[in-house]
Amino acid sequence: MAAVKNPVFPSAVPQGYTLYSLTYESEGKPVQGYLGVPPGKGPFQMVVVLQGGSPVKLSSRASTGGYSATAAADDVLPAPVMFFPNYRGYGPSPGDVQDGYHDYLDTVNGLKALRHIRGLHVAPHDTFLAGTSLGGFVALRLAASDPDVRAVLLTSPWPGMDTVLGWLKTQFSQNPQSRSAYHKLRSYGGPKPGAWLRRNSITLAGIHVPILIIGGTEDQITPPSLLRYLDRQLSAGDPHVTLTFLPGGHAPTGTGWIDDFDTFMNREGLNMMVPEP
Repeated sequence: MAAVKNPVFPSAVPQGYTLYSLTYESEGKPVQGYLGVPPGKGPFQMVVVLQGGSPVKLSSRASTGGYSATAAADDVLPAPVMFFPNYRGYGPSPGDVQDGYHDYLDTVNGLKALRHIRGLHVAPHDTFLAGTSLGGFVALRLAASDPDVRAVLLTSPWPGMDTVLGWLKTQFSQNPQSRSAYHKLRSYGGPKPGAWLRRNSITLAGIHVPILIIGGTEDQITPPSLLRYLDRQLSAGDPHVTLTFLPGGHAPTGTGWIDDFDTFMNREGLNMMVPEP
């Protein structure tokens, strides 16, 4: 693990933090990530910042520029420890772009690697997830499987294949193209499409943590009707789900949602504590 002297996304790391680059193993492959560590001894809360991408493999390397889309994370999530995993094929991570399931595995293995860093004391059951677009899928899968997750912030999340297919069915009578999109997605995944669909789906009923979903009113990638469908599915298992929209398209930017975030945190009794140096 080496300190980064000139990070490409400095505004994502609060002032006074030390930013490290670390490489860990995921399914036998090297994966790179960034770790922002504050002064002090901890134990610290943690925020995992999960970038977007493509839910399916479209190219050998990701076109995303690292964490540019989430560079303002410190404005709303001043967490003591911040972890920024680069999935395989993203940023400095070698290899080819995979799918959402493998991005989830790369994140899980990154979190396991953090537990072995000497002197890094992360509090149990005090991890916050911030997922944008495909990162929303990774966040939801983590929320369903990791008992340390305390709350989730989703921005224009891709909600997984089963949710997308269920939503498309509701659109059959309103949008003729939805039927074609449904059958195209059902057949995706190579020689074993069923296995691919299961890997890239989420058991929403297993999620029982507060979730704030923020969407764009003009989003064509994760449209408002899809996010409303996701909200209904999540709320059926747990009432601590909030959906709000901002003007704009996919992953809308700006500070207009900070009030919604503060209201959500206060209502759910959540706190983000910054330890003294």
